[in-house]
Amino acid sequence: MPHVNSTESELSVSELHTARAHIYQWFSQQFLTELSEEQWQVLTQGQLAPFFELLAENGLESEVNGYTQAIQQLADQYGDQARIRLASDFAHAFLLSGRDSALPYASAYEANADGQLYGVATQVMKQFLREADLSVTTDFNEPEDHLAIYLAVLSTMAANFTASQAAEQLQQQADFLEQALLPWLTPFVAAIPQDSLHSAVYPRLAQLLLAYVQQDQQFLTAQRLQVAASE
Repeated sequence: MPHVNSTESELSVSELHTARAHIYQWFSQQFLTELSEEQWQVLTQGQLAPFFELLAENGLESEVNGYTQAIQQLADQYGDQARIRLASDFAHAFLLSGRDSALPYASAYEANADGQLYGVATQVMKQFLREADLSVTTDFNEPEDHLAIYLAVLSTMAANFTASQAAEQLQQQADFLEQALLPWLTPFVAAIPQDSLHSAVYPRLAQLLLAYVQQDQQFLTAQRLQVAASE
């Protein structure tokens, strides 16, 4: 979280990276599959209020409000059917063809890909995961360049942060974010359809993710400068 305020100043460097790990893990879960009934209840009953307050206090108030208001509007409009409508939105937003959905795979946004999967990005991620000694669970039947995997990798990197290896780890995270994720995250967000959805939940979620990733890029840059200055 790069935006400096009273909340951030009260957290140690280790706690900041732990918070980053939780944030990236939450985003990963949101883009992995449609929400379960339990997840929907957690989202609509205020149990995530502290989480959203943390994001809002760190410069993302507009994006957080847009997302939470979309959730509330969906719940108000459809009542008991709201989660079912949201599941339909997940399918229409991410699971149709590349012309009708925003496919959550890096390969789909490669030059001349035309929405085709299993491109160069898939092979690059396979190699990266092997070299980092990371693995995808056997029940995850998706290409390795799925957005949820990128976010889970960032979560793992943040969770494993150690002060003794700060310079190397911060550089690795920054490189992964800037070279592997950001180049296709913006077109992915822009491609999410809106007219065909019951709600603005997923468009607003994607906008929140993009804003957070851009801020995290600034945070990593600031951290790297601090480490360099202290050496």
